[in-house]
This record gives sequence, structure tokens and C-alpha cells, in this order.
Amino acid sequence: MMRSLVHFAAFLLMASTSAGAQNIVLPPDLQCVKNDTIFWTPAANACGPFQGYLIFGSPSPAGPFNLIASISDPAQTSYFHDTPGSQAWYYYMQSAHDCPGFLRLSSDTVSSLPPPKVVIASVSVEGGQVLLRWPLSPAPQVDRYIIYRTTPSGTVPVDTVYGDTTYIDPVAKPGQQSEIYYVVASDPCGNNSLFDILHQTILLKAGSEACTRTISLSWNPYVNWPGGIDRQEVWLSVDGAPALPVDTLSASAIAYTFEGVDDQSTYCFTLRAYAGGSGVEARSNEVCLNPDVVQPPRRMRIKYVGVNGAQQPEIEWVWETYAELSLAG
Repeated sequence: MMRSLVHFAAFLLMASTSAGAQNIVLPPDLQCVKNDTIFWTPAANACGPFQGYLIFGSPSPAGPFNLIASISDPAQTSYFHDTPGSQAWYYYMQSAHDCPGFLRLSSDTVSSLPPPKVVIASVSVEGGQVLLRWPLSPAPQVDRYIIYRTTPSGTVPVDTVYGDTTYIDPVAKPGQQSEIYYVVASDPCGNNSLFDILHQTILLKAGSEACTRTISLSWNPYVNWPGGIDRQEVWLSVDGAPALPVDTLSASAIAYTFEGVDDQSTYCFTLRAYAGGSGVEARSNEVCLNPDVVQPPRRMRIKYVGVNGAQQPEIEWVWETYAELSLAG
């Protein structure tokens, strides 16, 4: 959160003396700025009579901040600051009460700018559902995040999150399609951030090849991490056992072949991508299959070698019953 040097000094003074920790005058909750109007919620201070709300402003986040208004009505919760041009302004507030010796705290600093864009950290498939993660907005006025998903009808809001930076989409279908998302920050005045670049889930597909006894995987790469992809991992669970990594792939890989499969087992694959520079993880949907493959004989045993009645050599052998052989005449 943005704070002026005056705010920081006041915080150090309060923290340096335990005796003064209770002798404070709380500031109003400065919520947001819309159309040059500042909105706040009053604070409860019982130490002495109300004298006014003090509004400080500056066209620079670094200050200096000057007193631009003193509000004498304790019930007032907004103030219009007539600022020329389109320059951004930054504000903080204090509550003035007749409380000798009490420390007057300052509110957070908010600006007339819209909230900054939300850069999604990851969009991952976990437990069959899409999990979104993003960092907390640096703008103190942001109190909610609007989740957008791209649908056949366009990119539409699907939910709003308060007080959290994660979201599970209960109706997405990440096992059928790659789901595309945006997150927009919003404040109590209805100011919204601009859309950042999209993030979308990894859709993993799989198929088996009977004669080569292989499973082929393919997927769309994770896109729009600031540092790109560092690496990708193929994870496998066989017959319900815990999943383990079976191979590490390059950032550019979009296909993989798993060899030596057996038609008596169930194979469940996921792909995990890791962001360059941060190690943030994004998982694909899980794909499970019972491959229909041609089983070769693993051992062959000769039962008889001899000569038949026509004086021709004769050999008899056996193999496993599961082996699928085509016998030539």
C-alpha cells in the first residue's frame, strides 16, 4: 500500500512506545475516488469531541501532501475536489478530535487512477476444477476481483471474489476444452482495472497405439507467464497409485510418447508446467485410459525337438496365454 513519509513516521512513533499504543485517533476508512469525488467511512473515536476530517492531497505519490479540505460535518462521507485537467491526484485523510496527547493516524493513500491491471499468477486444473491464483492488488482501495471467462457468447463475468486472491470455477470444463480467463480489480466506487493478457488452462489429450504399445500425449502450452515456461513434467499414476513424475520436458514441448504399456493396467497422466523465474505451477486436466495394445510374448519355451515320420525336423514350443500372436501356416 502506498504511504507518504508522514504516514510512515507516524507509524514508527506509534510502534516505538507501548504506552502510546492506546492513545490514538483513528483515521476515516478512505475507500476510493470517482469523478474527482473522494469517498470515506467515518471511524469511531471516543477520546474527545469531533473537530473535523482533514483531507490531504498531492499530484505526486511521493508528495508533498497539502491540506486541501477540512470537513466539519461528522456525518459527511464524500468530498468533491475540483482538479483542473486530467492529472492524477493522491489523497489520504485524518480524523481531528479534541484529544490532547493522542497520536493522529493517517489513512491509506488512494489515487484518482483506476486500479492497476491484475497479472494472473496461474490457471491450473486441480481436482477436476479450474483454480485461479493472482497477487493482492497494490492499490489499497481495491476490495473485490471480477472473474471473466471466455465463452461461445464472448468474454463474460462469471463471479466476484471479495477478500481473497484465489478462485475455483465450479462450472468450467477443463477436461473438454482449454478454459480462458481474465481477472479485473475493482473498488467500492466501481472503478475497474483494464484487462491484462489472458491465461488459459492446459488441455491434455491422450491416445494409445496397439502395435507399438505406446501412449501418445499432446497439449496446448501454457502462455503469457512473464518469464515464460521453465520446464514441464509428465506425471503418471498406474492403477490408482500416487502420481509420480516420469519425465521432464523442455519449455517448448507439446507432445510426449510413453512406451511399454500393458493392457491390464489403467494409466492416468497429467502435465505440469512451471513458470520461469518464479516456479509457479500450472497443472493440466487428468487423462486416464486402459490401452488396447498387442501383447508380445515375453518368454517362449521349447517343448520338443525331433524328426517326424516324414523325416522332417519338428519343433514344438509354448508361450504365455496373454500374448497376441498371428500364427502363419
